Amino acid sequence: MESLPAASPYCLDHAEATNAEVQIFCKKNPHSIVAKSRACQPPPTGMNNASQPAVGFNWKSAQAYCRALGKRLPTNAEWEKGAEGPQGYPFGTHDGEISKSRAHYDAQTTALVCSYPPNGYELCDMSGNVYEWTAEKVLRGGAWVSSSGDKLKVDLKTPEDPKKESVSTGVRCAISLPVKK
Repeated sequence: MESLPAASPYCLDHAEATNAEVQIFCKKNPHSIVAKSRACQPPPTGMNNASQPAVGFNWKSAQAYCRALGKRLPTNAEWEKGAEGPQGYPFGTHDGEISKSRAHYDAQTTALVCSYPPNGYELCDMSGNVYEWTAEKVLRGGAWVSSSGDKLKVDLKTPEDPKKESVSTGVRCAISLPVKK
């Protein structure tokens, strides 16, 4: 799959897709690839708050969800630049440090989206909460199941079977912006 270079103008969604957003999408699109995935099933107990990230996306359903919204999955380069923030920090936090007061990991379930301060690009949960699919079929960002903060480094790529639907995988979309002349 060809990826856009990180220098092409783009914008990442402020946060992962929430249960509320995905459930509305599934009701409006009952025959979509997404509707047939785990992402449209009732969320597991402890993960069913409307403001928690939707989980259960495999790569194909994540890609279909973004495309249906007129968006796409971010490339690895785009995701990593967004996670680093303008300062180029090694963790997706506002100051480059990682701790349980700055990201959601080593926990029993997901946290509400944007429970932690956004990074320098105003992006929430770039480290922790749920893994996020990229266009290159890898997961980024760590998740609530990650056992240590080291698993949340923004340069870490987690290979996964693109068909796997997990309670630790979600989606954040990107959109290509027009090139200014």
